[in-house]
Amino acid sequence: MNEEYKIAKLSDLDFNKFKLLANDESLSRFEKIGFFNHFREGKETLIWEDIQSKVSALAMENARVLDIGPGCSDLPFMLLKNAEEKGQNVVLIDSQEMLNQLPDFSFCEKFSAMFPNETKQWSKENKSSFQAIICYSVLHYIAAESSVELFIEAVCELLAPGGIALIGDIPNVSKRNRFFSSEEGIRYHQNNHGPNSFPEINWNEKKPGEFNDEDVFSILKMARENGVEAFVLPQNNALPMANRREDILFVKYK
Repeated sequence: MNEEYKIAKLSDLDFNKFKLLANDESLSRFEKIGFFNHFREGKETLIWEDIQSKVSALAMENARVLDIGPGCSDLPFMLLKNAEEKGQNVVLIDSQEMLNQLPDFSFCEKFSAMFPNETKQWSKENKSSFQAIICYSVLHYIAAESSVELFIEAVCELLAPGGIALIGDIPNVSKRNRFFSSEEGIRYHQNNHGPNSFPEINWNEKKPGEFNDEDVFSILKMARENGVEAFVLPQNNALPMANRREDILFVKYK
């Protein structure tokens, strides 16, 4: 598949387009979740380690774990392996097409639905029952098709007392602009695009699916108004987009 076709294939993604990617056998498992190979191949072990370092509940025996939009790359396989070793119960919420790419286990429930649009009743039935919730590199897609406020309310409702939720890999255009305005950022850009190239920066523009500092702070505020502590955390610098993405952690009091 040529590069131009891949760029078109992996742009302007939404829930239904991800269904098509999942069934496209010409794509790698990383491309099926919307990433070019060089962003994820050989790097997902580092991502999983970063996730584990933030979500301590993933080390708990018999914990109940929810992954919202797991996709079909290496990360959900790592999650499932960890769950099997620790006797955990896992729920995966994604399209049926994406879930079909993952193995079936007795300890894993696959729920085909768009979160939170199609999971309101399920959320009520599973209120306060998950010790760990992960939604990694998905929130910007949810924001484009649903409501961030509804998403946060649902996650806070599903967290068990003492539970932890990681809303990870959030693209923050303000963070990106700060990085690419620095000498380090310019060098990074030129190493990838040529010595005479300079990063494009527009402080007042935010494209669909992007977040800025105001949005990130708003997420913290909404979570706290739902009775859950919320924190912005940096990613490990070894992660592929740590210089322009960040994580948010929710912690519910016991």
